[in-house]
Amino acid sequence: MKKALFFDKDGILTIDHGIEYNYDRIDLMPDIDGVVVHARRCGYLIVVVTNQPAVARGRITIADLEIHLDRFRAKLTKQNPSALVDAIYYCPHHPNADLSAYRILCDCRKPKPGMLLRAAAELDIDLSHSTMIGDRLSDIIAGKLAGCTTIHCLTGRHEEQMIQTDLQLDREIAPDYTLASVAQVKGVIE
Repeated sequence: MKKALFFDKDGILTIDHGIEYNYDRIDLMPDIDGVVVHARRCGYLIVVVTNQPAVARGRITIADLEIHLDRFRAKLTKQNPSALVDAIYYCPHHPNADLSAYRILCDCRKPKPGMLLRAAAELDIDLSHSTMIGDRLSDIIAGKLAGCTTIHCLTGRHEEQMIQTDLQLDREIAPDYTLASVAQVKGVIE
C-alpha cells in the first residue's frame, strides 16, 4: 500500500479568496510547489480533497469546476514540472444548497472522511501512514476520522467556525501538528 499527503485546496494549495471566489483566478500559496515536490521525493502520493459548495449554490457547474481544477494542476506543474498531483476529489454538496440536486447529507463533505476513504480504496492508500493537511477544523476532523496524521496550517480560514455538518462527535479532535505556513510542512513529513 502507498502513503498519501492529502491536501485541502483553498487556503492550503491556493490562496482562499472566500465565497465570492473568481474561478478564473488561481493564486498558488507561496512555495507550495516545493512542498509537493518534497512530499513526492519522500514517497507520498499527492491527493487533493476539497469541498466545493459553489456548485451547490449554482455559482459554478461541475464541468467548469473540473476545468478550473485542470487549470490549477497545469499552473502548479508550470511553476515546477515535478509538482504533480496524483488525484483530486471534490464534494459539490451542501445541506442548504440552492440547487436541490446537491442538497443532500453526503459522506464526502468534510468533516466527514468520505473523500479520503474513497481515495484510499481507489489508489491503494494506507491511511495510517498518510497525512491530511488543512486550514480548517473540518479538514483535521476528516483526517482523524480516516486514521491519518493531521497538520493544521494557520492559513486560509483557520479561525472560522466549524462548517455546517450533521456529523456528531463524541470527543474533541485536535491536530497532530499546527504550523504557521504550508511551507513548514517540509519540516514535518519524511
